[in-house]
Amino acid sequence: MIVDGRSVAELEWRSERSKEMFFYLLQQSRPLRKEEIALELWPDASPKQVNSVFHSTLYRLRRAIHPQVVVQSSGGYEVNPGFDISYDVREFETNAAAADHADPGSPAWREGLARAVGLYQGAFATSFESEWAEDARRRYEEIYLSCSLALSTAALRRGDAAEAVTMAEAVIAVDALNEDATYAVMQAHVHHGHLDLATRAYRHLHDAMQDELGRTPSRRLQALYQRVLSGEALDADTGDR
Repeated sequence: MIVDGRSVAELEWRSERSKEMFFYLLQQSRPLRKEEIALELWPDASPKQVNSVFHSTLYRLRRAIHPQVVVQSSGGYEVNPGFDISYDVREFETNAAAADHADPGSPAWREGLARAVGLYQGAFATSFESEWAEDARRRYEEIYLSCSLALSTAALRRGDAAEAVTMAEAVIAVDALNEDATYAVMQAHVHHGHLDLATRAYRHLHDAMQDELGRTPSRRLQALYQRVLSGEALDADTGDR
């Protein structure tokens, strides 16, 4: 993260809570009362404890970045809107939203998806254990998976099987039990004539689902798997080219 052209080093935060307070305020994009902030960061603290820990954490936060980086108004505390803050999460959300509002399959749609996927560097703020951070992690992961899978599907439709595999496998790397991604990988391998790789992708999912969920893949995937084993999938794909 960059604030007014300066990158904030980890050591400057002085405590994980001061860092979390800043990111929480940044996420909300509105003034928050001390009680609202405390409920997320110190849910089990007494009012007396909250008053002490809140102000000491805010002090460390301001010292790490700038005395005026968090300001107080009648509505509460917020990140100073006058500061220029480069925040990749905000860029990620902006690009994903732009793709969502563009025509599916259009250059703007693909560009928005690709930029969003490129900005995702893994789970959000894994060192933060508060509920707000867990909710954000789930939400951003879902957006990333959705964008990647959409790019995979689009690549397959235009005949770029290699790109389809790359994007679908990126989904599987995060969500090993994602059936839509495995289906896309299998289709892409069939497109290249690699029935052995399509078979391997299905069996990997099958084994993972058995181990973790005690069930097998959907009928849709099983049907594709049977077509791969028989060679019918290759015949169908060849006919579509």
